[in-house]
Amino acid sequence: MDIKCNQQSPGNQSSAAPRDLVKSKKLDKILIVQNKIPHYRKAFYNALAQHYDVHVIHSGEASRAPGDLYRESVVRVRSVGPFRFQSNVLREVTGGEYLATILMFDIRWCNSFLSLIRGTKSRVLLWGHRYSDSWLANKVRTGLMPYADGMIQYGGEGIARMVVEGTDPAKIFVAQNTIEVLNHADGSSERKSSFLFVGRAQKRKKVDQLLYAFAEVVNSLPSRVTIDIVGAGGENVRLACLAKELGISDRVIFHGAITDETQLKRLFHRSFAYVSPGPVGLGVLHSLAYGVPVVTGVLGKHGPEFEHLREGSNAILFRSTAELSRILTDLSHSPRKASSLGKNAYEHYLREGLLAGMVEGFIQAIENRPQVQANAKESAKQSQAKMSQAA
Repeated sequence: MDIKCNQQSPGNQSSAAPRDLVKSKKLDKILIVQNKIPHYRKAFYNALAQHYDVHVIHSGEASRAPGDLYRESVVRVRSVGPFRFQSNVLREVTGGEYLATILMFDIRWCNSFLSLIRGTKSRVLLWGHRYSDSWLANKVRTGLMPYADGMIQYGGEGIARMVVEGTDPAKIFVAQNTIEVLNHADGSSERKSSFLFVGRAQKRKKVDQLLYAFAEVVNSLPSRVTIDIVGAGGENVRLACLAKELGISDRVIFHGAITDETQLKRLFHRSFAYVSPGPVGLGVLHSLAYGVPVVTGVLGKHGPEFEHLREGSNAILFRSTAELSRILTDLSHSPRKASSLGKNAYEHYLREGLLAGMVEGFIQAIENRPQVQANAKESAKQSQAKMSQAA
């Protein structure tokens, strides 16, 4: 048997106690099939496991630790070109007794879709992005969707497109992607002295654009204002050389990778804004959780977290390096503006960014409580029209 559940020994009952306090009755079982369990996703699975007996099958490293509520099975994976085949997934999905089965909406992981076509005893949900840049992948997803009972989406314009193209609104469920920030706190009133980037050091993040914009106006900025760059990767070498070439190396601080939430909180709280010129993702939620506005490019392929941004309220969007330079100057000389944007950012996080909201979206999908109303098609057309005008 290839499935090896990473469970604690019967003698250690500490991980079961929290669930027993939440519910004394037997919980319905749900199965989630993933490629791996990232560290930031553990909190979500634990939160969902307060409502269900959650079993996650994946092919990454074992993730469970004392206190975790979800169960996991780590299975082998075999690669054939771009495709992945996980052992025993088909058997578990089609033969297991689950209230619901949640599969990746990624056609490269073949067992999920073979299970979908073969059929299961449970309610089947697809979790992930509906659209990609590949027209062929989009077409394959279109063909597979009728076999599923619902789709769990992160939100955004993809939902509008799905409805316009004929997807039954009752099968669409929104669970805004987020992360748990245990030490979230409004830092909008803290003294500001930097612009912050947090993320993997990759060329596509366009951090060099931030350096160019900063260099253009550095002489007009208060001398205490710096750039903090957090994240590991080979791109940092090129960025350090660029900072030296631009004459701003004494104002750019490379911190490397930081995962300690206390250190991150300190860096966020001293920043005027979280600046990510390229695509944004979960870093948006981190920024909002600390009461810091987001500055990013209006163009580009952003993650679904972009939907949390409200221009002029908790974020500022730009279209050029010159415009970014003006934003850096404005925020540096207008701490009240940065504070106001930050306050709005934290309030938005409390309303829409907490982990409980994502969990509730999954519960609605699992229990089949339709979120989208019957008039969603007309609303989606209006939404698409607005996006086209903005573009």
